[in-house]
Amino acid sequence: MMKKISKYQINNQFSNKTVLITGGTGSLGQALTKRLLNTKVKAIRIFSRNENKQVEMESKFNDKRLRIVLLKILILFFMLLL
Repeated sequence: MMKKISKYQINNQFSNKTVLITGGTGSLGQALTKRLLNTKVKAIRIFSRNENKQVEMESKFNDKRLRIVLLKILILFFMLLL
């Protein structure tokens, strides 16, 4: 059985931290982002492959702490390093 986590515990855990969410434009990623934006999180970085969902999510949340990185660009960058 899972233990319920209070808002106080979440605030303390993520306060002034940067959180990375992979696949963050999906339904679970969006729910987690919404919850984290209601805390004192310093920044949220999301890796996503879907450009359309990326644009939708940026306009939906409109928060300066949120940055979405297109995964295709990141993969290309790492391939160039090899």
